[in-house]
Amino acid sequence: MTGESQTTALQDFTGSFTPGKITVVFGPSGSGKTTLLKATATLLRPTEVRVIYGGKNPYDLPKKELLALRREIGISFQRPVFVSQLTLWENIELVLNSSGKLDDDHRKLTVHLAKRLGIEKLLSKKPHEVSGGELRRASIVMALSKDPSVVILDEPTAYLDEESSKKGSGDP
Repeated sequence: MTGESQTTALQDFTGSFTPGKITVVFGPSGSGKTTLLKATATLLRPTEVRVIYGGKNPYDLPKKELLALRREIGISFQRPVFVSQLTLWENIELVLNSSGKLDDDHRKLTVHLAKRLGIEKLLSKKPHEVSGGELRRASIVMALSKDPSVVILDEPTAYLDEESSKKGSGDP
């Protein structure tokens, strides 16, 4: 016995995501939704399922091509990830820069998204200076600001009040 344990997160799962369509994944807590999203975002290599983008398994791509694919994926985690020493704006710029999209168009998109989600006045604050819901909205702005080809939002309305949830979903 090695002391290692293995957990099966996604047993008998088959699914596809259609470009231009919104796909929602439902399931009880602990059913593997986040694992599925991490595998789809190419952040977690699945052991027994295949993830295919444009007919190719991203894990079979050369590292440079895999990184290029990852630059086209916008992800907002269930628990947002920020560099604590940077402001929200600097965190978003860090993502834009690493995606090769640190330009005026993407900065304007960031401001537009921040206004839409009601956090434009918070962009100069550091992550510990805002509430959990505000941090969640900043994470969504960060995911969308690079205008990605694929958007993955893990529990996008977690920590949001009803009004903020409606703003983020496009409801009136």
